[in-house]
Amino acid sequence: MTETLNLVFPPAAFYLHSAPILAMLLGGLVALLAGVFRGNPDRPNMLAYQVGFISCFPAVIVPLLLLAAPGSFGSNTVQPPAWLGSGFLGDQISQFTFLIVGLGTMFTLFMAEISNAGRQLLRPELVCLLLFALS
Repeated sequence: MTETLNLVFPPAAFYLHSAPILAMLLGGLVALLAGVFRGNPDRPNMLAYQVGFISCFPAVIVPLLLLAAPGSFGSNTVQPPAWLGSGFLGDQISQFTFLIVGLGTMFTLFMAEISNAGRQLLRPELVCLLLFALS
């Protein structure tokens, strides 16, 4: 039974290494749904902004942990192979790239929130598209 599950699902190290991507995708979906069902979709929505900003934290924290202590989190310093032809690469360069992308997204959302002109751009679809594009 466990052999069958191992063939169907990727190992735990795959989910750990792909956590930044998964967090941004999930954050983009939640931001879009929160913007559509909570308030007017044509006006700026601070809930979508908050969801987008919070979803960037795993994209920053997970690469920091993996780069600081690569063998401590179940990965045994071995990058997970591509799963089902996904082409996912979880080496140190891609983790550093996830770190830079996460910090850049957080900076972009923060700068848009503190200015009046930027606050008008914080519509749910902008936050959703930003997170989808960066994941």
